[in-house]
Amino acid sequence: MPTTRTSVLTVILGVGLATAAGAQPPAAPTPAQTRAWFDEAVALQKALHPLALRALRDPAVDGARRAFAIAWEAAVRQADPALPKDWEQLPALHAAFLAAQRRQDRAEAERLRRQGLALQARAARAQARAWHDPTVQSRARTFQQALERRMIALDPSAAARLRRLHELERRLDGVPLPAGGRDAMLQGNPSAPRP
Repeated sequence: MPTTRTSVLTVILGVGLATAAGAQPPAAPTPAQTRAWFDEAVALQKALHPLALRALRDPAVDGARRAFAIAWEAAVRQADPALPKDWEQLPALHAAFLAAQRRQDRAEAERLRRQGLALQARAARAQARAWHDPTVQSRARTFQQALERRMIALDPSAAARLRRLHELERRLDGVPLPAGGRDAMLQGNPSAPRP
């Protein structure tokens, strides 16, 4: 079942910026510009990670994280009720795939690979639908605000780094990420839910 790992830094909500009335939208960033923004965002997330872990020790922040996790899991379950049970089979499916590869049973390995990919695609669709749930969005915002307030209370210099991170996230919103970008962002940002 898709679960929420310990939330740490920011929750990607996919909120875009509105263009000022009458203003021309900015030109699309170059691939080099996108890569630079992306690399800076990942570096900021990694630098803020230890502080976020300290902030999570606060009972109020942890309570907000747990409320978000509960809402997230409920929304994913509502989006695909059979997914939790099917997701539990993923380790066995992977083991069977590896066994088929060792036996050089290409047909079976391919069947199992496709089955695993289909399950991962189902999880991704359920998660995408879960993000649109108003309760999930509200709990995510509440958690993010509590976390960031506590981070700043622990280290006031974090405020500038968080502002810069949010600016980079806005710039990257809707821009194709570099190859492997989504996974790298998630690794640098353990607060983002994933299976």
